[in-house]
Amino acid sequence: MKAGRLLSGVAIAGALIGFRFYNRSQTEAEVRAQLIEICEDDASCAQAVETHYEGCFEESYSLGSRRRSGSMDATTLVSCLNTRSGEEHFEIEEPESSS
Repeated sequence: MKAGRLLSGVAIAGALIGFRFYNRSQTEAEVRAQLIEICEDDASCAQAVETHYEGCFEESYSLGSRRRSGSMDATTLVSCLNTRSGEEHFEIEEPESSS
């Protein structure tokens, strides 16, 4: 009976870890597609995304913890892409404060 519970626990833990990596992969693909779309006809911009995206995504994404889901820091991602490419392709606009 204990072995059955242990196997169930391992299966659930494996599913949760798999789900985390699935979410990460899905986020990675969606953000990459959005950046390529933003580049439109700018070949230099698209090349920067293709060349530097994976490393920059790694720097900007956190898998989270037990109680927090994964998250991506867009400012870190954009800053990394700009720095590694040596050009200012992207920028983050800060929301205007309503004072």
